[in-house]
Amino acid sequence: MAKNLAGKKLAAGLDENNVVQIHLRNEATYKELLAEIFLELIAGSDSTATAIRMIHALPPQHAGGSERAPSRTRHRHLQGPRQRSDPRCIAEARRLPYLQAVIKEGLRMYPPSTGLNYKQVAKSGAELCGQFLPEGTQLGVNIHQPERWLEAAADDDGDDDDDGDDGDDDGDDDVDDDDDDDSEGRSREMAGVVDLAFGHGRFQCLGKTIAAMKPNKIFILCR
Repeated sequence: MAKNLAGKKLAAGLDENNVVQIHLRNEATYKELLAEIFLELIAGSDSTATAIRMIHALPPQHAGGSERAPSRTRHRHLQGPRQRSDPRCIAEARRLPYLQAVIKEGLRMYPPSTGLNYKQVAKSGAELCGQFLPEGTQLGVNIHQPERWLEAAADDDGDDDDDGDDGDDDGDDDVDDDDDDDSEGRSREMAGVVDLAFGHGRFQCLGKTIAAMKPNKIFILCR
């Protein structure tokens, strides 16, 4: 597919102002051109389809989840007809906390891309967690491990709570405020871990924006 697309664009001539010609003007080789085309084809498409399938599969695995997920999307903010090209769907979807939680949990449990995405250590070497890594070392990331770390942390917290005392509380207001702060901090931490599935910094997934847009649209349009 990439070869066919490259062939058509190359046949159009050097004067065509398209992405292929831009790469060639920047001295990209034919092999690099094919790799770039292939990457742009799968980024945000194949991975997004995987994410949507897994997000859709999760609620039925939990008691009441299959009923709650669609019912929450019939919120009063979503009443009225919506055109399939209506951009307000995304804004509306992001105002539904339960739907956002379902989407993020689906991405966390089943990251859409599980490639190791190796990075090579530079000439001077590098130190990671107290371990020196010589030049040329290839480092890969098992994204399932950090995503599932949240489960291990939650289990550890649960064990600690089981050993604790259920003593009476004095000053319920203070406790509620602390709980709200803890909840917000926990939500930010969890969202940050989910974002790791898309990489970080200059190595961030090219399809992240599309991957975030499509689940928000499709679950609203199919409500």
